[in-house]
Amino acid sequence: MSNLENGRDLVLGMLRDKATLKKHLCAQTHKHFAQFKKILQRLEGEYTAELAKQSDPPRFIVSDLGEFEAQVSFGGDTLFFTMHSNIFSFEPTHPIFQTEYVRENPNRAYCGMIQVHNFLYDSIKQQRPLDVGYLIARIFINNEGHFFVEGKRQLGFLYNDIANAELNDVYIRAIIESAMIYAIDLDLLVPPYEQVQVMSVQQKITQQNNSAFATGKRMGFKFQFEEKGG
Repeated sequence: MSNLENGRDLVLGMLRDKATLKKHLCAQTHKHFAQFKKILQRLEGEYTAELAKQSDPPRFIVSDLGEFEAQVSFGGDTLFFTMHSNIFSFEPTHPIFQTEYVRENPNRAYCGMIQVHNFLYDSIKQQRPLDVGYLIARIFINNEGHFFVEGKRQLGFLYNDIANAELNDVYIRAIIESAMIYAIDLDLLVPPYEQVQVMSVQQKITQQNNSAFATGKRMGFKFQFEEKGG
């Protein structure tokens, strides 16, 4: 067999195996993301009904932003749930490769990904371009529907058993509400005085319509696996 034939057979084999796996994973992640959207809509009905019992209820609004993104705004926060269109694996030192589950079948380490970003509601509503948001969680789903979450606090330690945890509506709701709890509990801190004591003319002009300084809750965010103790 010639080298050309060897190369052809190798490419065909990889397409049959890895490319087919990734195509299946994309479809499966898309299916799970659709479930995230359905649960968000369900929560909007439940939370709105409960909050309406107050005289001045806080907002709870869910928006479908297309095939790959959904938004939920509650109180002073907004979360964006975004499905990535690509498939990922991990660095060889990642804890996922220490599990017997993945060692038995390395293909189980390939995952689709859904990201959760937290912004201030006013940053989005007022379109303040200098304001910043934070990635607070990444949900990874493999070809068997098993999943784990990288994040901080409860998002980093409640959902890290990929060998046994299969993503379903119960888990999806728990992940969404864990993200909301984290966002609500993460307070907006006033920036250090030294960072805001000087203002340029351009910043003053900008301030007439928007915040002249970047506003965000925290700097130096690290995921649970990067920073022990949450």
